[in-house]
Amino acid sequence: MRKIFLIGGLGADERVFQNMDLPQFDKVFVKWINPAKNESIENYAKRLSTQIKEPKPYILGVSFGGMMATEIAKYYPDADVFIVSSAKTYRELPLLYRIIGRLGVLKILPVQFLTYHNRIVDWFFGVKNSKESDLLKSILADTDTTFLKWALQQITLWRNEEIPSNLMHIHGDKDRILPINFTKPNAVIHEGGHLMILNKTPEIENIIQQKFTSTLI
Repeated sequence: MRKIFLIGGLGADERVFQNMDLPQFDKVFVKWINPAKNESIENYAKRLSTQIKEPKPYILGVSFGGMMATEIAKYYPDADVFIVSSAKTYRELPLLYRIIGRLGVLKILPVQFLTYHNRIVDWFFGVKNSKESDLLKSILADTDTTFLKWALQQITLWRNEEIPSNLMHIHGDKDRILPINFTKPNAVIHEGGHLMILNKTPEIENIIQQKFTSTLI
């Protein structure tokens, strides 16, 4: 059975993949590791890639995990890589995020602000119901704030321009965290928000399964 390596979003664990049903794959959850001080996304992704012990893996990264998957794809040219609700180059990030990084705003924000949950946060993430709201609240509460601050800062400094040829970008047309008009996805999910890995799962699964089937022909 082929393995698919799953990389969650900022501080998020395997809970974000709880609705995924991919019976043809053995699911392996990539675990976040502690970043070194001021470590770049590129170097962190290289260290994270050591958890992928497969010559031709399938890799699925969500949000920040998609950026990681993009960098990891450079080391696995025979992999099939999917990024969801993410960006594959720094040009697909809103300019505002880069400006915030240059101004050093993230360094002075209270950690409580970064993990605060309310209805506005739910709206930005595209939460559809109370179950998803509770899950997001739980994920934010469990997030390592040191890791979160590092990751947010490094996102604003990320300068990747290389798009691996083995990468497929899946994006929702209602994503408010990473608006689709900044991106050039290979597949668009109608009414998909930033958390569509939870509530648009069948559509995402179908894209992965189609790719899997095509490689068997």
